[in-house]
Amino acid sequence: MEIHPDEIIKSKSNPLELFYSSMRAEATKTDYDRKLRKVLCEFFKPILKGDPELVKREQSEPKIKKKGVKRKFSDADFEVRAAEFVKRAKEDTDWAENVLMKLGEKFKERANLSKTDSNYINPVSLKNYFVPVQKLLEMNRVNLAWKMIRSTFPEIDGKDDTREYTYDEIRKMLNHCKVMDKVLVLLASSSGIRAGAFAFPMAGENTISLTASSIGPKMMNMDVPPMARTHTIASGSLMTFEQDPENDFGSRTYDLPVYVLKQQQSKTLDGSEPGKQILVTLATTSDKIVSGEPTTLVLTITQPDGEMITHPDALISVRKGFYKVSESAEPGDPMMPMNGAYHGHVGQMSYTAAFPNAGNYVVNVDLNSLPVSNYIFGQTSARFNVLVMDPNGESSISTQSQTKNTVTIVGLESPFYQPNNIKVSKGTTLTFDNVDGNFHTVTSGNAASGPNGNFDSGLIKAGETFDLNLDKSGTFEYFCTIHTNMVGTITVS
Repeated sequence: MEIHPDEIIKSKSNPLELFYSSMRAEATKTDYDRKLRKVLCEFFKPILKGDPELVKREQSEPKIKKKGVKRKFSDADFEVRAAEFVKRAKEDTDWAENVLMKLGEKFKERANLSKTDSNYINPVSLKNYFVPVQKLLEMNRVNLAWKMIRSTFPEIDGKDDTREYTYDEIRKMLNHCKVMDKVLVLLASSSGIRAGAFAFPMAGENTISLTASSIGPKMMNMDVPPMARTHTIASGSLMTFEQDPENDFGSRTYDLPVYVLKQQQSKTLDGSEPGKQILVTLATTSDKIVSGEPTTLVLTITQPDGEMITHPDALISVRKGFYKVSESAEPGDPMMPMNGAYHGHVGQMSYTAAFPNAGNYVVNVDLNSLPVSNYIFGQTSARFNVLVMDPNGESSISTQSQTKNTVTIVGLESPFYQPNNIKVSKGTTLTFDNVDGNFHTVTSGNAASGPNGNFDSGLIKAGETFDLNLDKSGTFEYFCTIHTNMVGTITVS
């Protein structure tokens, strides 16, 4: 096998070739191709010039029909528009982000129409148009602020109106299943172990209502084999449960009381003054954070022994994705570095705001003590993630400190690792903090050549950290072996 120079030039000069090469399944390639054509050739028709002459020439040529392939848009026009879109996005990422955000807004308008309207579009399906666009850009090394772009998407009803399937519904599924699918359907409908998550909209007393049903000798007028029936696992072993007595108890409902605490999280932070730590707590004055309604967040800053720190100052900014919602005043002079920002005479500061939409917000807090403070800790920073829901939803707060020599693993979207390119001194221990919901790795090397053996974190679970001791000078590339588009660089001097 050989790779020739003309092949490399060709693949780099045609953005669509890179786009298609990223997909293995032919069905995925066909689906992404169709949606990308619609976006570039229909939705973006007024802003992308294309090449009308090529289109005319193609239309005049004899058409060769391909079985199972429908072409609503010209191949020539599609290829030219794809190249034009990638080129403009590389030159001006702000332009590309604004175009995609406007597309999201137009989709939102259609999603808000009546479902009987011919222009209505289901909000659940909207992301399917953006996924191929994102893949086209990323395969051509164009990284955009996708969290900001997705913030324009219409809200999807998060209320869980699901219920257990009825016998008739399970029967219908079995009638349309292959053999292995039937096994999965029966297993899912008959196993006695369930894992799930519950969203509590309010603090205080809540009740979980749980209904459990057994399976006896008959199910949907069909004989059920003994091993598929409900048993009391008297032996204590799932491997020999079929030897345990059957228990066809019918259907029972249980009410489980749960007490939910108010939202409050605390974090111990290292100050810039040697040996000085502070405890920062963010709490809400209400039981829930509702979009569009004023909410007060209370910051409390104390010493390690619990005594309040007098005269702390804070710069506070709030953002959703990469969109900055609000920001307090800029720092002042060296004597009063936080002049014009939030000030707490006795260690508490409050921030009141109405979060415009449901979703995840980030509250960044830069703290410092003043010369008149009773505890001089210097400067430090913290980050609070605030989940705002609609009037019928939930809200929660979690904290992540942004300290020196820490890289935050933010996930599958650029910048992936924050900071993405960090410079440290030889002998530094760098901490990687996975704040994303997925498993990730920090592995030296790159996706093209693979791991080079300098360091490897292994799988880092959500909420876990990985400490890397850097005792050699140099520049080290690293990537996530699970999501190979996630890359970063460490420079040690």
